[in-house]
Amino acid sequence: MLLWIFQTHLVAGASAVRPLPDRDGQRLLFGAALVWALYLAIEPYIRRHWPQAIISWSRLLAGRLRDPLLGRDLLIGVILGVVWLVIVQLSLLEIARLGGAPTLGATEYLRGGRHILGRLAGADP
Repeated sequence: MLLWIFQTHLVAGASAVRPLPDRDGQRLLFGAALVWALYLAIEPYIRRHWPQAIISWSRLLAGRLRDPLLGRDLLIGVILGVVWLVIVQLSLLEIARLGGAPTLGATEYLRGGRHILGRLAGADP
């Protein structure tokens, strides 16, 4: 890792992580860096314009699970997640209706749940 850091000409962007020797390590480092950068970019805006979201987050981390504000925000998040899943599934049904291929390989459905989950996670079990 140190050899890679000292010998590589780094340019900001997704291509800076490509020379990493381990593909899974590359994904983990890039994902962590992306989440960190997004947090740093979004947090001041949220603190200024939407402070109640930080209040809910603080109450969750403090262990106040029965707080009504926290329950409201969790319920809204679950509802938005379900709506998003319905939209994605309806778009996949429309693609299948028009004769498109399923998102996974056709044999993945036949190999079992472990293979489907591995394929969705980006690994080949």
